[in-house]
Amino acid sequence: MLITRHLLFGLVTLMLSLCACHGGFENRNLCNGIDCSGHGDCVTRDGHVLCDCDTGYYPDGLACIAWPDGDADGDVDGDIDGDIDGDVDGDVDGDVDGDADSDADEDVCVPSPELCNGIDDDCDPETPDGADDPAVGIPCDGSDSDACEEGTTTCSDSGIGCNDSTGDSVEVCNGVDDDCDGEIDVGAGCPCNFEIYHDHAYLFCSELSTWLEAHNFCADLDYDLVTIENRAENDFLLATAGSYWEDDAWIGLNDLVDEGVFRWRATGLEPTFTNWDLGEPDGSGDCCWIEEDGPWRETDCSSLAPFICEAG
Repeated sequence: MLITRHLLFGLVTLMLSLCACHGGFENRNLCNGIDCSGHGDCVTRDGHVLCDCDTGYYPDGLACIAWPDGDADGDVDGDIDGDIDGDVDGDVDGDVDGDADSDADEDVCVPSPELCNGIDDDCDPETPDGADDPAVGIPCDGSDSDACEEGTTTCSDSGIGCNDSTGDSVEVCNGVDDDCDGEIDVGAGCPCNFEIYHDHAYLFCSELSTWLEAHNFCADLDYDLVTIENRAENDFLLATAGSYWEDDAWIGLNDLVDEGVFRWRATGLEPTFTNWDLGEPDGSGDCCWIEEDGPWRETDCSSLAPFICEAG
C-alpha cells in the first residue's frame, strides 16, 4: 500500500509539472472571470491575456467596445465606404451618383424654352429669363382707368408684369374710342346730339349751315359728313333727325369734282345704295341732302340746313 501511494503521488506531480511547462493550466487561471464585455473571448498569447472581440467591436483593455458606426470603417454613418454621408458611393454628398453636387445629375442639363420662372431652362446663363415665354412681349393694359393696351408684358424677378405707364386715356369728341371701352365718343361731351348705330358715331347738328360749313365743322372733330350705305341706315338717320328737327339735312354726297358723278365726301367712292327723290339728280346744284321725309335731293351748296356727321 505504501508503494502504491508513492506511485500515485509521483504521477500527479509529473502531470502538474507538464501543465505548468506548457502554460495550459496557468493560462486558464488567468482568463477566469474575464468575459470581454460579453462581445468576445478571453485568450492568452505569449503569456498575455487579450480579448478576441466580435465583428463590430474593438478591444479596449479586457473589454470589447462597439465601433461608433456599427461597422469597422472608422466613420459614423453606418456603412462601410469610409465617408460619413450615409450612402455607399465614396463621396460625401448624400446621393449615389458618384459626384459631389448632391443633385445626382451635375453634368446633365436638358434645354427647354426659357420661361419667366427664374430658372435657366435653356441651359444658357446668358439667355434673359422669359426670352421664350409666350406670355412675354404681348400688348397689355396697366393699372390706369382706361382699357387701352398701351404697354407690353415683361419678365422681372417678381414674374410677368405690364410696362404700361401712360396714365389714363380720356374719351374726347374726336371720332375715336380714346379710352378703348369699345364705344366711340360716348360720354365725351360732343357739341351736337350724339347717337351710336352699328358701332358708328353720329352727330346730329341742328345749326343751319352751308354744305362747306357743315363739312368743316365735322372735320374739326375728325368726323365727316355722313355716308349712307343701305336702306336701314337711311331709315335710322331719318327717324333720328326727325326727333331733333323738322327739316332737310346735309349729307356727304356731292358732284363737286366731276359734274354728274356723285361721290361720298368721306370715301371718294360712288354710292352702291341710292335713295333719290323723283326726278333727281336734276343738276340744280353740286351738294345733296336727305329730305325730312327720306329721299335725297341735289341742291345748291350755299343753301342752309342742319347736317349729320359720322365717325367709325
